[in-house]
Amino acid sequence: MEVLGSNYPIAPFKATLSSIITVLQLGVIVVLLLGDYVFPAMGFAQPPELYQQLKDKKMVVVMGAWFVGNMLQNSLTSSGAFEIYFDGQKIFSKLETVIAGEDRCVSRRSLLALAPLVPAAFLAAPANARNVKDALKAKAEREAALKAAAEKMRNSGRNAEAFADSSYAVSEDKSPNIHTRQEEGLRTATK
Repeated sequence: MEVLGSNYPIAPFKATLSSIITVLQLGVIVVLLLGDYVFPAMGFAQPPELYQQLKDKKMVVVMGAWFVGNMLQNSLTSSGAFEIYFDGQKIFSKLETVIAGEDRCVSRRSLLALAPLVPAAFLAAPANARNVKDALKAKAEREAALKAAAEKMRNSGRNAEAFADSSYAVSEDKSPNIHTRQEEGLRTATK
C-alpha cells in the first residue's frame, strides 16, 4: 500500500494575505528589536513617538506580533480538508461531510431547534429565510404539513403519526452543547 500526502490548495488571495502578514510580522519585530539603529540609518533624527511607546513594552509587543501573526497565518492557510482516495476514487472527504461555513458539528436545523435559548444574532438562518422568524415560521409550516399528511393517511385507513422532535442539552452556563438534534417525519404503519 502506498500513501501519498499533499496539501490542499488554498485560495490565491489567502496565500497573498498570509505572505503580507508574514512581512508585517517580521517588520514589526525587526523594528522593535533594532529600531535604535534602523531609524537613524533611514535619516530620522528622532524615532517616531509610536516607536517610543512600543519600545517601553518591547517584549510584550514582539510576543504579541509573533503569536497573533502566526494565528492569522494559520487561519488563512488552514482549509480543514482531509480526503482519502482509493484506486483513484474518492472514498471520504471531510469537505463534503461538513456543511459549508459550519465546522462546529451543529447543523442549521439544530440551531433552529435552539431558537428560544440562543440570541437571534447567533442563529444561522437557512438561505431561503431572511431571518430567524421566517425560519421558525417555515418549521411550523412543515410540522403542519406533516400533521395534515398523517391525518389524511389515518382517514384512508392507515395508522400514521407526524412527529417533530427536538432535543438538546443545556449546560450550567445556559449554552447548548453539540449533541443537539431535530427530527421531522411521518411514521406510518398499516392497521
